Amino acid sequence: MNVWRLDSRELSSALSEHPWISETKVKWRWPNRIIVRVQERTPPVAQLPSAGGWLLLDKEGTLLPPRLKVFLSFPFPSLPILIWSRGNSLSPQQG
Repeated sequence: MNVWRLDSRELSSALSEHPWISETKVKWRWPNRIIVRVQERTPPVAQLPSAGGWLLLDKEGTLLPPRLKVFLSFPFPSLPILIWSRGNSLSPQQG
């Protein structure tokens, strides 16, 4: 990557689109260093069944997909299960 052409806001925005990332900071340091700081979302506090598998809910109310695809079909035994009763389908990042 050419540090002279780096758009730190664009890179930060692209990283922030990942559902498990809550905050990013990108800094360019002279002469050839890029510092990227990533803050992950808090661990999930509950899980919800959905048409596509299990979704996780963090303490801020953000729906997240499981980190590994293998967990789409299996519930997490240590998390409470919440039931969605309105008939609406759920998808990650609806909060």
